[in-house]
Amino acid sequence: MGGSNRYSDKASIFQDQEHSDAKYINIFDVNFLSKCFGEEIALNPSLLNLILSIAIKEKIDRRGFFLLVGETQSKIGLLTAGLMKYYYCDDFGREYITRFVREGDFIFDPNSIQTSSASRYYIQAIESCALLTFEIKSLRRLISKHDELKHLFIRLLRESYLSKESHEADLLFLSASQRYEQFINNNKDLEKRLKSYQIASYLGITPECLSRVKKKLT
Repeated sequence: MGGSNRYSDKASIFQDQEHSDAKYINIFDVNFLSKCFGEEIALNPSLLNLILSIAIKEKIDRRGFFLLVGETQSKIGLLTAGLMKYYYCDDFGREYITRFVREGDFIFDPNSIQTSSASRYYIQAIESCALLTFEIKSLRRLISKHDELKHLFIRLLRESYLSKESHEADLLFLSASQRYEQFINNNKDLEKRLKSYQIASYLGITPECLSRVKKKLT
């Protein structure tokens, strides 16, 4: 694996007036914030300002890393533009993708955050990405004072574990064709942004098997 290609401008997002990417600027849109944080927070200006005051802008180039295996996660990300993947490698270097992250998704390894342990996953940019990051120490201080934030992160952790459990169950109990059809139905916007081998890795099949599945379904 190559080295991390991440970097940050170390500035509050309020200081940026020059970024022209509409997907990035819409972090200020109420609808976008409601999707990310929930209406309870998005419609509370004082709390939202507190959250944004600790936000740091970062950009990660394509193939750069947000988190490496062996690192203890020290920050949570919110993807505002781009696409990322979670994956791990076996002893032979084979890659297994477990999750894709798109605009509006939070980026974190729940086990690393909760136990302060080393991550077992790589989190890597598939496309060039823009994101907001929040230091976990700063977030914990806010969470201790605001129940709305506490509820948000309990929900995020619960959704992360349920998503992981659901994906693992699909790999065990659904056929390759069923997994592919379900993936396409649930992720129509992702198919054109991903390579066939990336979809195959997520579905737990080979690219050759995916090709056969596609032919059967056309």
